[in-house]
Amino acid sequence: MTMSFVWQQLQRWWALALLIFGLDWLVKQWVDTSLRYGQEIAVLPFFDITLRYNTGAAFSFLADAGGWQRWFFSLIAIVVVIGISWRLVKIASSNRWEALSLTLILGGAIGNLYDRLAYGHVVDYLQFHWQQTWYFPAFNIADTAITLGVIVMLLEGIMISKTSQITMHFELALEDGQLVDSNFDKAPAEFKFGDGSLLESFESVLLGLEEGDEREFEMLPEKSFGQHNPSNVQLMPRSQFEMDLEEGMIVSFSDVGKNELPGVIAAIGDDEVTVDFNHPLAGRTLTFRVKIVSIVEAA
Repeated sequence: MTMSFVWQQLQRWWALALLIFGLDWLVKQWVDTSLRYGQEIAVLPFFDITLRYNTGAAFSFLADAGGWQRWFFSLIAIVVVIGISWRLVKIASSNRWEALSLTLILGGAIGNLYDRLAYGHVVDYLQFHWQQTWYFPAFNIADTAITLGVIVMLLEGIMISKTSQITMHFELALEDGQLVDSNFDKAPAEFKFGDGSLLESFESVLLGLEEGDEREFEMLPEKSFGQHNPSNVQLMPRSQFEMDLEEGMIVSFSDVGKNELPGVIAAIGDDEVTVDFNHPLAGRTLTFRVKIVSIVEAA
């Protein structure tokens, strides 16, 4: 993976963070110039546009602390912005769910940091209430982005990602329902993303699944073991084989690099043997059924 590709992905996430900041800033400017402090404009029976100044954290936490909280929360926000930016450099292109959650938090943190440094308080304008008797603390788009980022982060922790170690039951079947392999009647299998246990295309369909999910996927030849290639079918002298042969038998050969190369005995003649070096499942559309037992982040 090139540095230019990582930088391109990082720019996209920063663009989203700046979009969140810009939208929040525009609404704050409109509210601050159009409404009097404390004024409420009813939008829905349970929702108002208002103007409030919050000297504390999100949802007015520590708003009455006495003034020191302005610099305290500003310092925290600066550390968060630097930390998230550094983390995005590492995972911008490899873990989109984590990158999304961090970007939402980043955009919200920048929005509220700007207010604290520029005005000494955060401008809030979204107010929810119940029958004019119970009011939720006013907040803004920046607070909303931070909250959504935390939610995505929590959800990402229970979903399969490219850094997950997965325990699952699986089943692989042909188009006619003939079973190729299954461990549903056995102990579940464990594997780590990228360890070679599964083809990359099989791993990709698991992304986003959660513990307890059971899914079935149709895997076309192009996404599994490829199309059957006639050039991989070879005629070999019968004298080369010292063992008794049967059609369908898998025989191990060595390629030029001395690597093991399995071949399937497709036909047996008096003088020649037809050996198919395609994968036995090449050209077949497969049904891949899984049930996720557990997900943990790999160490």
